[in-house]
Amino acid sequence: MSKKQHYSLWCFLGIFLFFLVLVLNFSVEKVTGKSSLPEVKRGYIFDRNYEPLVITLENYKAYYVIKNNNWMAESIPDVVKTYLPSTLNLPKKGIILLSEDLTLDEVERLSKESRVLIEKSFRRKILVPEMDFLIGETFNGYGVSGLEKRFDAYLQKGEPLVLSLDLKKEKKFLNLKKQLEKNYQLGLAEIDLSTGEVLAYVDEKETPLFEEAYPSSVFGIFHKNQKTTLWGLGEYFLASLCGQNISIDFVKKNEKVCNPELENFSKDKMMFLLDKSVVRVYFKDNKMLIVVLKEKNNSSEDIKINLCSERFDDLFAGLL
Repeated sequence: MSKKQHYSLWCFLGIFLFFLVLVLNFSVEKVTGKSSLPEVKRGYIFDRNYEPLVITLENYKAYYVIKNNNWMAESIPDVVKTYLPSTLNLPKKGIILLSEDLTLDEVERLSKESRVLIEKSFRRKILVPEMDFLIGETFNGYGVSGLEKRFDAYLQKGEPLVLSLDLKKEKKFLNLKKQLEKNYQLGLAEIDLSTGEVLAYVDEKETPLFEEAYPSSVFGIFHKNQKTTLWGLGEYFLASLCGQNISIDFVKKNEKVCNPELENFSKDKMMFLLDKSVVRVYFKDNKMLIVVLKEKNNSSEDIKINLCSERFDDLFAGLL
């Protein structure tokens, strides 16, 4: 055999072995319901006081395998029959889904049957469902939106994520949003001026008001015709108070990065009128509260009259 033929043979064997490994791994996963890769439970998400916000739950599915054409309904174990609506019209060969959500007791009973396959997976559960606008969603174990997407690589390793949010404050904000949601769209963010941490935040899920681009000229900052989000407005005030650029973040920090000088700040409350909404900013005890309120069904002029009323001012100022 020539060197060229010898080299070709080894290349062929290498490629063959590579595909054989892929097929075997795939077969193990499909037939046994077990992944050939190490299982890592996605990391939990906590508030700043280590109250769980998002957890990962184990999920079990069960399948029954019919291997040949000679089966009879009487041969199906009783424990399996309880998951079948009927033993009539079953396929002569194939795999039947028994359940998509088994308890651990059910897993123990069904796993004793030789033709039952148990598939284990993980699913995420948001313990405060109203926070889904911020937490986001996962699909097939990957973060696809919100904080789940932003910290996906970190959470996939099973590492816990500790947010800067205070769940007690967050629930107060959520309750207020619920009270106003019939007539108003509401965005609220409380920020610790000494760290840049977001302590509580609520917003619209589909069209977040804090991410909308507003004319900077309305706030009297930057240059004319430029735009900024309310997060950008918050960072502008942070820079003004701290003398340095500080990013607003949702992750808990262990030390202060600023000593804000509110005593020398010109205003403890600010209000900005936009086309269909009003933005208010409050300062108290090294905290900043940014509020955007948008009325749903009135004219532009009615909006400005209603949203500038003292009842809203008292309502929001009391949150700090």
